[in-house]
Amino acid sequence: MVKAWRKIFLSTDSPYFGYWQAKASEYEQRKREGDPWPGFIENVEIISNRQLWQVDRS
Repeated sequence: MVKAWRKIFLSTDSPYFGYWQAKASEYEQRKREGDPWPGFIENVEIISNRQLWQVDRS
């Protein structure tokens, strides 16, 4: 629960670009199955740390 005068910062991105692209097929499967949060990644740190250096930066 958010307390009065507190802030929440949300960030959104597409599952089809950058290092998120590695999870696009999982996203599509969850979406087909009716998952209410198909793009949810429980531990985003694992994905970003593992794939951050594999992104083409050209």
